[in-house]
Amino acid sequence: MKALIAGLLLLVACDHDIEMFPVMPGGGGGSSGTGFVDAGFGGDAGDAGNTINARVCLLVDARFPTTCANTGAGNLMVSLGSFTATTADDGSFTIMRPTSSNLVWRVSGDSVFPSAMSFGTLTSIPALDLAVYLEMVGANNVTPPVEDGQIIAKVLRGTTPISNVTATTDPISDVPPLYDGGDAVHWQGNATGQLGSIWVPGVRPPSAQLNLRVGTTDLAPVVGIPLFQSTVTFVFAEFP
Repeated sequence: MKALIAGLLLLVACDHDIEMFPVMPGGGGGSSGTGFVDAGFGGDAGDAGNTINARVCLLVDARFPTTCANTGAGNLMVSLGSFTATTADDGSFTIMRPTSSNLVWRVSGDSVFPSAMSFGTLTSIPALDLAVYLEMVGANNVTPPVEDGQIIAKVLRGTTPISNVTATTDPISDVPPLYDGGDAVHWQGNATGQLGSIWVPGVRPPSAQLNLRVGTTDLAPVVGIPLFQSTVTFVFAEFP
């Protein structure tokens, strides 16, 4: 059983003894069949070869972190360890394959809010359109501390989003978590809606644990989420 931060996290729900799932190294490992890898962009990070063909998935709605814009994702800087690459207009890029697996994808550029995703078998890295991010901040009257990192998580049972999920973090977030609302920019403070999305606008780096609960049932916490200043780390948490 493996957990992959911001690409795919395989988790188990427990009613009593809660097992903690750390970030697992990339390469190899199985997939749950959620289809988060974009098959049109050259396989996954576990394939053999000296390079990785991947894509930055430009988002116009953070509630749908696997729905990518077809254009507008060009000239973004992608880093993985000591290697870097620049994206084409559709977000595609090729980067050298690192020898280490305990790494983090990072994306930056003028048109996106900086994003991160732990290196694993998936090669579609979400990045949120900067204008949409600024609308989210304004519409929800939040002020994310510059020194903090952020988390956007998608909570699923199989391929179905889980509603009525509440979240806390360790360390305690400087800004309370918000949850998917009725549109891309207006989030709400009660629990996840039909889309199972969580936005934590402020958590101190370098890492955090995301604690999840459905009603009165605790789910396995997501541990070892990498955080960076003024950067959102994407997490997909899938439960059987």
